[in-house]
Amino acid sequence: MNTKIVVTGLICLCWFSVRAQNHDFKFGEIRIKELEMKTYPLDSAASAVVLNEFGEAYFDEGKLYFEYHVKMKILTKEGLKYGDFRIPLRKNESNKEEIFSIQAETSNLSNGKINRHPLSTKEVFYENNSRYADVAKFALTNVQVGSIIEVKYTIKTPFILNFWPWEFQREIPKLYSEFWAKIQANYQYNISFRGYLKLTKNESSLEHDCFSYGTSKADCSLLKFAIKDIPAFKEEDYMTAKSNFISAINFELAEIKYFDGRTDKVTKEWKDVEDELMQNNDFGSQIKKAKNVTEDVVKTLLNPDSSSLSNAKKIYEWMRDSFSWNEQGGKYSELGVKKAFESKTGNAADLNFILLAALQNANLNANPVILSTRNNGMPVSSLYPVLSEYNYVIVALQLSDQVYLLDATDKFLPFGLLPMRCLNGTGRSLNKKKSDFVNLTAVNGKQKKFSSFNLSLDEDGNLKGTVQISYSDYDAVARRKLLSGLNKEEILKSIQNEWKQAEIKNFSSENLLKMDKPLVERFEIIFTSDEVKPARIYFNPFLNGKWTENPFKSIERFYPVDFGAPLQQIVAITIKLPPNYQIDDFPKPQTLALPQEGGRYIFAANKTDNSIVIRNSLLLNKAVYNSNEYGPLKELFARIVQIHQTDLVFLRKN
Repeated sequence: MNTKIVVTGLICLCWFSVRAQNHDFKFGEIRIKELEMKTYPLDSAASAVVLNEFGEAYFDEGKLYFEYHVKMKILTKEGLKYGDFRIPLRKNESNKEEIFSIQAETSNLSNGKINRHPLSTKEVFYENNSRYADVAKFALTNVQVGSIIEVKYTIKTPFILNFWPWEFQREIPKLYSEFWAKIQANYQYNISFRGYLKLTKNESSLEHDCFSYGTSKADCSLLKFAIKDIPAFKEEDYMTAKSNFISAINFELAEIKYFDGRTDKVTKEWKDVEDELMQNNDFGSQIKKAKNVTEDVVKTLLNPDSSSLSNAKKIYEWMRDSFSWNEQGGKYSELGVKKAFESKTGNAADLNFILLAALQNANLNANPVILSTRNNGMPVSSLYPVLSEYNYVIVALQLSDQVYLLDATDKFLPFGLLPMRCLNGTGRSLNKKKSDFVNLTAVNGKQKKFSSFNLSLDEDGNLKGTVQISYSDYDAVARRKLLSGLNKEEILKSIQNEWKQAEIKNFSSENLLKMDKPLVERFEIIFTSDEVKPARIYFNPFLNGKWTENPFKSIERFYPVDFGAPLQQIVAITIKLPPNYQIDDFPKPQTLALPQEGGRYIFAANKTDNSIVIRNSLLLNKAVYNSNEYGPLKELFARIVQIHQTDLVFLRKN
């Protein structure tokens, strides 16, 4: 049921009053000890800290009310920004949220006394931010390092589908955060907790006859959740959307029971969602229309003597090469497939519906797959589908026992490789016979690069030679995008900028526009010595794929490390030495491995009378490493960084 219908039912049902409860957090109670606080002991780097935070959501006269109260200490100049508040207020065509009862003040310590600077109602401004939200904004006055700021307000909302989600964590630490939810018995919500922190309070109680309708009465559940000593949530390298990991309570309306005996199920099962999508004018109807507009062109593409896989690739390549993506995602058609087909452009749904229909017109087993992209976060639950959590659609093609996941938005993607933005947990394949989840992290494809250097050291101390670099899968996609649209001179300039310490000549490439093959680059390279015939030459052999710092800095990590796709970096170097030079202190080979075949790093070096052969390879066999694997992964990269700082030393013979 959509939000508008739910709200209408609620208004008709409820003539009651369920007021906010009493609690111990009173506005304006500032202590000298809090103002004298210089740093937060549990996080000395914190720019600010929440001293106390309280929220409560409850129903009153057919509307949902949310009361919020926060007291915060400013610790550094960087923390001054927390004196500015922007509060989003949702809206749609017929309903909107309202904010009122705003209290805010700044407290400073001066000569042992507390000076208070309250916010005037004239200092609260409203702006129309978009068709879906307004913003109430205000800035507290006299905010300085050492200040305590306190804000309290109430929001009235008609949108009850998700009750009021509560986030315990943010980018600064909190001493304490508590949330109360008062829900009448005729409303059933599915409640989920996400994050690694443990609740320090999780209480529930029943209040009898808390509201009435005519002669009928019903009870209420009062739920209390709290966490103390909450660390700041810090975003790190190789993580997906922070909403996947931040500690929070989420609600989803499942069912409404009316006093006349009717029951209205709000939470849908997957069968309901699939039926709804297939009947939607911007989803299922567009797929049907796309079959009509692609019917003729598919006939020209098919070869009756070719395999199903070969024909599928022809259709995919025609689609990828003929249409342009407008950079908009979406699971619903934006332009309509007919207009998108004629203009050869559209959003993700427009293009992928056309691809899907073309494959179906070729009598191939293709189905739409809805998913949530990496920056959109993971759906809260796979058991209770919430369509709003899915923001993208791709195509699943099944040929025999093999499933190929396809997306027509990227001109540089080979057949069967999804954009990195789509590699996020699981998607839902919508199949008339059997819908099921599709693993998006198990698709083929790596971040793969192989570099080969064939160099010679001359008697003057210069290193010269040839380089060949082969990019495959996701590395090839990224490289092709970088070089796309550049002429040969511009490409050479781009390569030269990447190798500032050397001179690049005679660049050439192979398979630049053949997406299903590795992209190969070749060029000559010259490392010129700063002096003629130097007695000692230092040369770092980690020319390509050098790790200069460890991307994993936290002592521990409570959420996965997500590379998007497995990684393979291999560098092979051969250096020929002239008779008048020799290598000093030859580096020792190193082999490092992650537990359970999670990956390995190998540094191997060999020498003959006049040559040195070095092989440097990093293999990460998994796209995602869980928090238990973080320690070994961090240690692996710490050792790699240390090894990559090693120089070869060439000595001139007397």
